[in-house]
Amino acid sequence: MSDLSDNRTPLTRAAELDALDEAEMTEGYFDGFLNEPCGDNRSRSHWHGHRNGMVDGGHAKGDSAQATLAHDYVHRSKGDELDRQFVDRAPRPPPQALGQPMPT
Repeated sequence: MSDLSDNRTPLTRAAELDALDEAEMTEGYFDGFLNEPCGDNRSRSHWHGHRNGMVDGGHAKGDSAQATLAHDYVHRSKGDELDRQFVDRAPRPPPQALGQPMPT
């Protein structure tokens, strides 16, 4: 088994999430949501779920690792579609700002 401190390293990449045990993550989530302690002998899956449950239950604040993981997960799931949607909806500068004549 790996060093227990490895179990307490926050995830930041969606690929790391794929390797976790879903049942342990769910158990950890509900423990965290109910503000139950996370034992030192728990797996990384349980600890990850616990961290998210603590935040969702209002017992802890989210951190940059959680935000980075969420961003990576969404972009992996949606790909460049999100970027294209943003660009398509972005306001366009007026033609004169681009050095083009005004439409008549």
